[in-house]
Parts: sequence; C-alpha cells; structure tokens
Amino acid sequence: MIRKKLRPAIMAISVIIIFAPALNHDFVQPWDDNTHITENRQLNRPSVSKRDISGMLSPKLFHAVNIALHMINSLILIWHIKTSLE
Repeated sequence: MIRKKLRPAIMAISVIIIFAPALNHDFVQPWDDNTHITENRQLNRPSVSKRDISGMLSPKLFHAVNIALHMINSLILIWHIKTSLE
C-alpha cells in the first residue's frame, strides 16, 4: 500500500532529475525560439532603459515551467492509469 502511494513522488522526482539539465541551457536558436520568444514584440516591448533583453527573458524560467508541466502531466498519467485499472 505504501508503495502505491510513493509512485507519484517517485515519478515527480524522476521527471525533475531527467529534465533538470535543461535549466542550464539557453534558448534554441535553429528552431522557433527566436520567432516565438526572443524576437516576439509582445514579449519584448521597447523600454526606456534599453536593458539587455536576455536579462528580462531568462531561458531558465521557460525551462522550469516546461519541467513543471512535464511533472504535472506525468502525475495526471499515473492518476489516469490508476483509475482506469480499478
């Protein structure tokens, strides 16, 4: 019984361990990160101070949200499988 209750925690920890290296990476230039993030006028409004855009849009934030979404999806999957098998 305790083992079944640990499955979501094990899954969440596994997702964090697997995807954590992504936090150290920058935006992916050859794909669509330029179009959708760094060159998007809605995200990058002109500022008076002319600060560097990379300081305002941190790839770590985007990667952390991505990891959180993967974790939530994995927990939903475990819940769905559990309820389907009962």
